[in-house]
Amino acid sequence: MAVKKIKKAEVSPVFCDMLSITYQPSYADEEVIKGRLGILRDMTLARVNSISKHAGYSKSYRLALDGDFKRSMLVEFAPWQSGMRYFRVVFNPSKDSLDMVRGYLDSILPAKYEGLMAEGFCTRADVTIDIHHADINQFIYSSPGISKTSLHMAKGEIQTYYLGSEKSPRRCCIYDKNAELINKGLPPYSHPVTRMEYRLKKLGSISGLTDVGNPFEQLVISQLSRIPPCEDKYFNLFLDYCVATGGQNALLRVSESDRKKFRGRLKMARPAWWEAEKVWSTWPTQVQSILDAPEGFNPLETI
Repeated sequence: MAVKKIKKAEVSPVFCDMLSITYQPSYADEEVIKGRLGILRDMTLARVNSISKHAGYSKSYRLALDGDFKRSMLVEFAPWQSGMRYFRVVFNPSKDSLDMVRGYLDSILPAKYEGLMAEGFCTRADVTIDIHHADINQFIYSSPGISKTSLHMAKGEIQTYYLGSEKSPRRCCIYDKNAELINKGLPPYSHPVTRMEYRLKKLGSISGLTDVGNPFEQLVISQLSRIPPCEDKYFNLFLDYCVATGGQNALLRVSESDRKKFRGRLKMARPAWWEAEKVWSTWPTQVQSILDAPEGFNPLETI
């Protein structure tokens, strides 16, 4: 099993790569929201968006965050499924200009951005870090208690590895960031980058995001080059299976006694840069920056 020399990895600060919020206004305000979105559409600031059959909403718009909709935020309203809140917004706090996001929401919602932050319900938050100079295939990933895994491979190597099912309230997605950029027709980094992303669902209030437990605590990362050689043929076969199908999947395939023994060996190969507590230390600051988004231009104030 060939192991590449690894340059010292650099862990990015944690960031929120996607935020989905639902909100239930009064019945009178529902009509106001509908009308205001219609005005934004007439101003060519909003475009009708194709509706996913799984979305549950009858109306969907993209709001321009630049001149040509290359960056946009999603707004959906008027659900056709019962039990859903009337309004949903999705944006990327790490990439989208928060003053523009706030400006749009101040223009659409009678309760404005502040009301959304106070009364909205977070249905999903993607909590993310990037590991620079880290090749996804030079590490083994596992997490105690996870029973379902899946992966996507290309040219015999893992490009994406999932810990947890799609419906799980905490699903970890680990993937080759450069492969994603290339697939999107964008220039990749000049060095390997592994993205680690926890997709957290049904989280409650926005302010309560600061109290979300650290999801990275359960993630065990083992560096292949730090696993000492041994004469245990079964363990060596296990390592090969880890490389081929993912660490957690391999652990689920061995007996309980071997799983405990092998997991202990994997923990001893933790890379020096992996400190889950340190990774999470700046998360409250990230949440506060969303709550305190600066006021932006309200496009409807001039009408």
